[in-house]
This record gives sequence, C-alpha cells and structure tokens, in this order.
Amino acid sequence: SFGAQLLANAQAAAATK
Repeated sequence: SFGAQLLANAQAAAATK
C-alpha cells in the first residue's frame, strides 16, 4: 500500500543517515 511504501522509505532514509 502507499502508506507502507512511505514507511519503508522513511526507515531506509533513517538507516542510511
């Protein structure tokens, strides 16, 4: 779903920070 995609993107950004 769209919300799940945003969550995955946010977690990916946090992990890459």
